[in-house]
Amino acid sequence: MDVNNYTGLGRELLELLSGIGPHERSEWLIRLLRLAREATGASFVYLGETGREGVIRHGLIRDRLVRREEDKLLGLARVVVSRGAAVLEPELSRSGSFRAAADGWDGMEAAGYAAVPVPVPAPGRAWLGAVRDKSAPGFDPGTLARLELVATATATALTLEARCRELDDLAMTDGLTQIPNYRFLRIALDQEVARAARHEQLFSVVMVDVDNLKQYNHAHGHLVGSELLRNLAQVLKRETRGSDIVTRYGGDEFVLLLPKTDLAGAMTLCERLRQKVCDGLRGRGGEAVTASFGVAGFPADGRTFESLVSAADQALRQAKGDGRNQVVCLGA
Repeated sequence: MDVNNYTGLGRELLELLSGIGPHERSEWLIRLLRLAREATGASFVYLGETGREGVIRHGLIRDRLVRREEDKLLGLARVVVSRGAAVLEPELSRSGSFRAAADGWDGMEAAGYAAVPVPVPAPGRAWLGAVRDKSAPGFDPGTLARLELVATATATALTLEARCRELDDLAMTDGLTQIPNYRFLRIALDQEVARAARHEQLFSVVMVDVDNLKQYNHAHGHLVGSELLRNLAQVLKRETRGSDIVTRYGGDEFVLLLPKTDLAGAMTLCERLRQKVCDGLRGRGGEAVTASFGVAGFPADGRTFESLVSAADQALRQAKGDGRNQVVCLGA
């Protein structure tokens, strides 16, 4: 790229932004940092961000994305973030802001730098840094202008990524219970099948259904029935592990995905959940609420999404047929 070709740089940045999504940040970030490097003639470029994990830098070295974490802002990053303005030092000086340990990279001897803030919404803070070694051309005010253009595109990319992630989360969340929905379950269970098969591990799938919900809705109305489903979802979430996944399958049915849990462990958990529902949930009229559980295990009851959910559903139907308010595992 001709470093003076602003039109070409802008066109490439616009093309990059059209492909931003909620996943695989590394793909667009590599392209963006490569454009920043080509536009500035730098030896090394990076995107710095502050967040819950501290200070994170994603750098591009020989077209490979590298990551470095630090506890706090130091050196050049601190100056750029605190001032909210670009900083340019074509030739390093002892009185400058650059600190090799904080702003450079292992194995690189810096000779000059340019850095610009990335305009992201508060409380986020981000910046782009470009560093040259002695073999690279010197930086000038035009370097900052091109880097600022890339920084504007970077801010847009980060905003688009966040919005796409929000929409993706909404698409995988059940609106009534605010837990993951069928779409999420489909992806998570397929991934768990692949993981368990690769590591030769077990896991369990449980289908849960509120007993006599039709009669409950008839007595109190569907809005009250929806409230009962929300309450049941909270019981299931509260009483399972952080690694377990609780999803709404559809209607009044829920599916639990229990990684690294054999059938015996799943049965024990479900019996505890069944008792928690009996003890903790009451209907609008004070009536007892119960639920039935059907348990299936990988690989004994299936090796695919369809076969495992079908086995859990079959076990659930048996639990219903045998009198409800119980846990059934066909393989037990």
